[in-house]
Amino acid sequence: MYIDKYEIVSWSRKWNNGKQNKKAEVTNYCDNTYHGMEGKKFLQLLSDLDDAWHGHEGKDCVVHVSFEDPKERD
Repeated sequence: MYIDKYEIVSWSRKWNNGKQNKKAEVTNYCDNTYHGMEGKKFLQLLSDLDDAWHGHEGKDCVVHVSFEDPKERD
């Protein structure tokens, strides 16, 4: 399967004076500006980004998938 477009976002809640803020902030971001990739490579990208961005923090991974009709290409 080929993934045409993706966006990967990492959210985090900052700590202030011993309390965790209620509002989550984007701490890391990755998208495909020029090209997509094969599904197997995408899974490896997710795994590599999780290791690089979070180490062993134990973040939840939530995936949203949308199958759309192809768009006209130039």
